[in-house]
Amino acid sequence: MSNSIFYAPSNAPITGSSAATGAIIAASAIAGASRFRSGVLRLSGTWAGIVLVEASQDGTNYRTVAVRNVGATTGAPVGAAIANGFYAFNYTAQYLKVTWTRTSGTCVAGIELAPLPVEFPVGTSTVYYNGALSATKAVPKAGPAVISAIHIYNPSDAVGYLQVFDALTANVTVGSTAPTFTFAVATVAAGTITFPAPLELATGCVVAFTTTATGSSAPSTAGVVTMAIR
Repeated sequence: MSNSIFYAPSNAPITGSSAATGAIIAASAIAGASRFRSGVLRLSGTWAGIVLVEASQDGTNYRTVAVRNVGATTGAPVGAAIANGFYAFNYTAQYLKVTWTRTSGTCVAGIELAPLPVEFPVGTSTVYYNGALSATKAVPKAGPAVISAIHIYNPSDAVGYLQVFDALTANVTVGSTAPTFTFAVATVAAGTITFPAPLELATGCVVAFTTTATGSSAPSTAGVVTMAIR
């Protein structure tokens, strides 16, 4: 029997880019930051520099928020991001912004906020990324796996479902094999899920992205999935 979880982002993804030192995403672009307690920062592009998430109670005096790369090895969160990836963070503030000190290139950032604090992953994880996941099964890990975080972007014109199978790839037929977990994401939306108790898969990790929770139909546009997995 599968476990179905419907996930909708707490706020719409907010994006920005910059080729000059200063704000990548200004505080004015992150409305209602005080309603949330955690977030995920996504960095991409070709760039070199130092990226900060900064928080403020008065909109004038900002402090650096510690961030944690969801694919990093165990360790304390750090103050700055210096490479592409997904960074989780907790905060309590009225205002939030993303800034950087540029060395070269253009940094592209996206940020999503959630109402509950993040439980940082424990143990050594690697990042699995699939930029075009559809109804054809894919294998984030062959063998026992632990998933501590998932980010899903659904660009299609209907709700999309990430099916996760605790099985060997040879034993999975998408549409016939019941998924162990399903995660639904609204149309043209993204969401990041962190698990206080990581998902443990005893046999293996196989995934697919479909138009129904247990079906085999491909979405109009493939999904983008990133996992912190070990």
